[in-house]
Amino acid sequence: MSQRLSLALVLISLPAWGASLDEAQKAWAASWADKPALVTLGELGALDGTPSEIENRLKERLRGLSRKTFSNREWRAYWAEQNASAKTFAAALAEAKKNLFAEGLASWAQLASDKMANQDVYLAAIEMERDAVEKRLKASVTEASQKPNSNPAETPEMNPFQQRQAMIESLEHELDMQDWRTLRAVQALAMIESQKQAASNLLKAVQKDVELAQVETNLAAQQAGSEDAAWALLWAPVTQASSKKTEQIENEAQHARVRMRGLDIEATLANSQIAYRMAKILELKSEIEASSSLDGWSDAIIATAKRWLSESLWKVLLSLLGIWLLLRLALRLIGRLSIALQHVADDGDDEHTSQAEQRAGTIAAVFGGIAKVTAYAVAALTALEVIGVNTGPIVGSVAILGLAVSFGSQNLVKDVVNGFFILIENQFAVGDVVTIGGTTGTVEKINLRSTRIRQYDGTLHVIPNGSIDSVANRTRDWARVVLTVGVGYESDLQTVEDVVNSVGQTLFDDPNFEGQMDEPAAYLGVVELADSSVNVRCIVRTVPGAQWAVSRELQRRIKEAFDQAGIEIPFPQRVMRSV
Repeated sequence: MSQRLSLALVLISLPAWGASLDEAQKAWAASWADKPALVTLGELGALDGTPSEIENRLKERLRGLSRKTFSNREWRAYWAEQNASAKTFAAALAEAKKNLFAEGLASWAQLASDKMANQDVYLAAIEMERDAVEKRLKASVTEASQKPNSNPAETPEMNPFQQRQAMIESLEHELDMQDWRTLRAVQALAMIESQKQAASNLLKAVQKDVELAQVETNLAAQQAGSEDAAWALLWAPVTQASSKKTEQIENEAQHARVRMRGLDIEATLANSQIAYRMAKILELKSEIEASSSLDGWSDAIIATAKRWLSESLWKVLLSLLGIWLLLRLALRLIGRLSIALQHVADDGDDEHTSQAEQRAGTIAAVFGGIAKVTAYAVAALTALEVIGVNTGPIVGSVAILGLAVSFGSQNLVKDVVNGFFILIENQFAVGDVVTIGGTTGTVEKINLRSTRIRQYDGTLHVIPNGSIDSVANRTRDWARVVLTVGVGYESDLQTVEDVVNSVGQTLFDDPNFEGQMDEPAAYLGVVELADSSVNVRCIVRTVPGAQWAVSRELQRRIKEAFDQAGIEIPFPQRVMRSV
């Protein structure tokens, strides 16, 4: 503002040279006075300290470079305006035959052109340094996230074997750290070299700016020393401002040289760090190789065994004894619970097994087996923990294996689910005579996966529960004997009915079959007029499982009674007639 005021006073005191010349003079003077502020980059400072401190310095440098870029663009526009107005003013002076003054303005216009060209170089150098600083800032920000995690230290509770293992892990972690730091140093060196190149270009631009500022000062002083008092008065404030600006630009050049020296020192330090860390890496590899040798591990194992025998053997034996006793107690408890479950359903009849007793026995056997397997598994895992084996990976592996089996063995899952519902719904039990998939036999064993059926001829069938679509249980709730007997056409049906009813009553009253039938066998009637016989039917309701014995005995007695009564049981025959 003071430059504009002083220049305005000078313009007022200048004599009038004519309209066009006065206009050109005022335009040049106004463009000269409208200059932007001079911004300097200052010193960057050493990039040392904590990562956050380095990051803050780099961010401050980027802000300074942004301000400097904006300022230099303003200065380039300023010198472009100076070039245009100086050329116009010089042309007006030449036209007014003031050639000496015109030469001075022409030199000023050339200076403005040189200033514009140097500003282009300056801006390119600033952008180059911005890129280098941004790369270093990005590397500094990501450094913490890429750093290897810390390793656990040795503790007094570790045995010699674990201590050696921890020592090797510590050495390997230190090796990883050195590799990482070496990589960081190499990357930092590459960035420093890139920044040095940018700083070198920037220094050249600043030095050129210093030269041009000196030319500016000398040119303004030369014009201010003119014998023409008015012309000298016009250039006096220009000379003063140029001299002050020259000092500021020389200070900026000094800062640029300091930055170059600082980057040289950083490059030297990075090279020394790389050399040191490479030597450290070789040393660590040698230590790891020595620590991992067979002799070292043998010594560690022997020392660990001695320490374990002297300090932990009695504890382990005592713990294993306790686990064994608890396992025995758990197995006995499971056995008693199974027996108690069967006692709950016991009806006191040892000669007959009821459905409730069969179901209780089946459920007790299945879930007792599951409980025993669980008890053994828990005892085994606990014993391994006591010995010192980490069972976490084992349990995790079993869980993953179970998940894989559940996906890959859908039939097995189907078997287990169907077996569970068979037990819950009490579809059949051990001892029942069933027909499954066309196979008839006695159920010998049921578990969650399969059912075992023994045929009458001794054949054992193992049927997966998932394949059981329907079950015919022949010994559930009650049974019925349906007996069809053929008699001759000449037989008296009333006699047949009396004989059958008499046999049924006699069998019902027989002490050997007491409780096996709910009622005496009864004559039902004629069911078919066959080719060779009249088929009659009798029925009797029995308890479950007794129908086969009752059927056999009933048929035997009917045969004997028919023989005594003279009732013929015919066989297939054909009557031949001849004509």
